[in-house]
Amino acid sequence: MKFKKVYSLAVVFLFSCTDTETPIFPVELVGTWKMVEYEENQDMDRVEWFTYYENGTYAQLIGYREAGSGAFLGYRSFAEGTYTLEGNRVLFQESNRLIHLGGTIYGERDQLSPINPNPDVWAELSIRENGSVPNMHLPCNPVSSAGCIPDKSYNKPVAFYGDLL
Repeated sequence: MKFKKVYSLAVVFLFSCTDTETPIFPVELVGTWKMVEYEENQDMDRVEWFTYYENGTYAQLIGYREAGSGAFLGYRSFAEGTYTLEGNRVLFQESNRLIHLGGTIYGERDQLSPINPNPDVWAELSIRENGSVPNMHLPCNPVSSAGCIPDKSYNKPVAFYGDLL
C-alpha cells in the first residue's frame, strides 16, 4: 500500500511539471542562439541571433541571407541591453537599438540608424531537446493584437562570427 502511494505521488509529480515550470539557469542560456525563418514574400531567410553573456548583457542581431544558400545579404536591426533571469522568465532591458531605415529591408552595418530602445519586456523561456533548443514566448502588444509574436525557437550551439556584430 505504501508503494502505491509513493508511486502515485511520483506519477502526479512527473506529469504536473512542464518545460515552462523548470527554472532556467544562466549557464544554460549563455552563448549564441540562432533562429532561421524563410520569408516567402521576400524569398529570403530571416536570421536572428541572440547572444547572452555571462555578465548579464545580451545582443540581438537580425539579418537576411539568400534562401537556401546561406550567403549573407545584410542587416535589419541590432539591439543590446541587459537581461535578468527569474525562474523560467527573463526580463529584457534594452539600452540601444539600431535599425535599417533605407528603401530595402536590409543594408550594411554602418547604415543602421539609432532609434528609441524598446520598453522593458518579460518573456517566458523553456529549454527543450536536451538543452539545445530554447523557446521564447513574448507577450502580445497591449495596444494592438497585431503585435502578437509567435513563440520563437532558437538552436545552439552555433558557430558565430563576431564581425556580424
